[in-house]
Amino acid sequence: MSQGGYYQPKRSSPAGLTIVILLHGAAIAALAMANINVDVLPKNPITKVRLIPDPVEPPPLPPEPNTPTPQTPQHRTRIDQVPPLIPTIPQGPVVDSRPAPFVPYTPSPPGPVDIEPTKPVPVPVPAPPVRRDAVMDSRSELQPAYPASEQSSGKEGTVVVRILIGADGRVESVEKVRATNDAFFRAAERHALRSWRFRPATVDGRPVEARKTFSLKFELNG
Repeated sequence: MSQGGYYQPKRSSPAGLTIVILLHGAAIAALAMANINVDVLPKNPITKVRLIPDPVEPPPLPPEPNTPTPQTPQHRTRIDQVPPLIPTIPQGPVVDSRPAPFVPYTPSPPGPVDIEPTKPVPVPVPAPPVRRDAVMDSRSELQPAYPASEQSSGKEGTVVVRILIGADGRVESVEKVRATNDAFFRAAERHALRSWRFRPATVDGRPVEARKTFSLKFELNG
């Protein structure tokens, strides 16, 4: 009981306040220094695309020239000239007043003729067709989007596809040669059908269908 009968509260000690501040600071520092493992997804996934040239088919062999068939040598034929028959008039006192029989004129047969064998006519060999391969349009977007499921799990992969290019330069079909998994192949297939354009292949200047093989590599950088 203090003087006057009133309770006087104690004032806070400066030393106790300093200790409380130091304890809070130590707790905050401990939280900041704690090692928190957070999975961070790699950014900026990239896709590498490489063209695999198809084996060049050898040009067709030219047709073999016609070999002349040996012919049997021709022998000269000799025809002896036969003089026409002329009836003789009997000599003597008996005179035949009948006219002589008519004898037609027979020309002399021609002499021997040499017959040469016919020479074979050479067959012209047609020129091979001029072929030009399909070329990708420089305005096409070559790299497909990275599959979200494979990116979130941190997987990388490769895909090899064989595409059919129509006479209009568009991709008509995509065939899987091999792939790490179906997700990578589907991403490459969708992108090729939607975004790849080509200058079509030609034969003697006429657009034709062609096939090409591409290799795509999906990589995560970071």
